[in-house]
Amino acid sequence: KFHNGDSYICLSTKKQNNKLSWDIHFWLGETTSQDEAGVAAYKTVELDELLGGSPVQYREIQNHESRKFLSYFKQGVRYIEGGVESGFKKVQRGVYEKKLFHIKGKRLVRIYSVEVNVTSLNDGDCFILDDGKKIYCWCGKDSRRTERIKAMEVARSIRDDERGGKAKIYIIDDGVDPDSKFFEALGGFNRDQVLSAEAVDDDVSSKKDIHLYRISDASGDLEMTQVDERPLKYEHLDHNDSFILDIRGNEIFVWVGSKCTTAEKTNAMSQAATFIEKFNYPKWTCVTRVIDGGENSIFKQFFVSWPNRNILVAAPKYSSSNIGKVEIHIEI
Repeated sequence: KFHNGDSYICLSTKKQNNKLSWDIHFWLGETTSQDEAGVAAYKTVELDELLGGSPVQYREIQNHESRKFLSYFKQGVRYIEGGVESGFKKVQRGVYEKKLFHIKGKRLVRIYSVEVNVTSLNDGDCFILDDGKKIYCWCGKDSRRTERIKAMEVARSIRDDERGGKAKIYIIDDGVDPDSKFFEALGGFNRDQVLSAEAVDDDVSSKKDIHLYRISDASGDLEMTQVDERPLKYEHLDHNDSFILDIRGNEIFVWVGSKCTTAEKTNAMSQAATFIEKFNYPKWTCVTRVIDGGENSIFKQFFVSWPNRNILVAAPKYSSSNIGKVEIHIEI
């Protein structure tokens, strides 16, 4: 679960052919402070340097996470209002609050914290009402099977992980099972007040225009030169510079050449943020940083030619037993 008022860093480690590779994701909640967001970005750079500069970096924004990030959480990503107590904020502890969670998604299921009110319900999704010792799992009559399965998994997770297994779960199939206790716990509403489901496809994707830009800040300002030649080829990339691959309206890749300066490598994500602002893209636009010689298959698919290169990226000598999946919560 992620508090929407906080920032997180997640490290994913893989071992293939006796070699370790890493993906670093820094996640920003929709109400996280500028201080926390800045620390998350800074600590991501520190972690990247600790691992020899070879990891792929991802900037994740709440509600707009990458598929790769969401794939780590088999029970779905759960959003919690507020934040954990830290040097930036103080949160009252030991006070229980009734919560309503919205389970939604076709292939990538997310769990949202919503207002405890019948107006938050619709008959096309599933909802969990966390009422302390009682956990209600209400499945709308038109909800998907994947959403129902996920809702039950989340309800069991709340019971086992947060209530020590002492809470009781009530599964309510809309239109089949009695629901009076659920609506009473919700605040005294009734089934007639539930909204109808709207035809919304959560996983719609479309092909967007693709643009490649050479990035330079030699003059002190961010300068961009668009690569006009099509189709895009590996030869368009220059080891001495950084490039931004803009999948317009979808995501942005920052490619860092092997001969770039340390400052250019460190500022890659900042350049992406400036690029997003310059083109007036949504702040939640996904950003992925890849390094020369360590490109992932998603990045390479946009180029018609890509050589097989045996480039060894320097990395610290850690044993596989010392590195695993790590989640670091920023608390300063």
